[in-house]
Amino acid sequence: MVPGTIDLVCQACGHLVRLNSKRAGTYSSCPACDANIWIPRPGPEAPAALGQLLFQSRRFPFFWQRVRVFEGGLELGGESVLWREVLAIERTSRSLRVFARGRRTLVVSVTHTIEAIVAASSQYVTTRKVEELAVA
Repeated sequence: MVPGTIDLVCQACGHLVRLNSKRAGTYSSCPACDANIWIPRPGPEAPAALGQLLFQSRRFPFFWQRVRVFEGGLELGGESVLWREVLAIERTSRSLRVFARGRRTLVVSVTHTIEAIVAASSQYVTTRKVEELAVA
């Protein structure tokens, strides 16, 4: 990424589009297929470390089932994932799947833990509902 630019992938054709960051919050057209592209405003930079503990599930007796949510990421079964590594979070009616670069998919199925993860990650990670993806 070049400073002062935003890199996007066109959802219609998959072409990488590099745009001036001054155009954030507007639409542009893809140079490859002429599709309309929304240029989002950049969010805050995700922390580089886990930081302060916000939530810990105490319901599970075994460490590999325990979830700890921090300002900068989460820890599930001893594996730490920073919000800056998370590509997307998908939410169904019964579970939450966390997709991170170079890691296995993490699945959480306890309601109060799901709410803690969504609240902590909301400003850094896109949370998508699977039902909305199926309709689109």
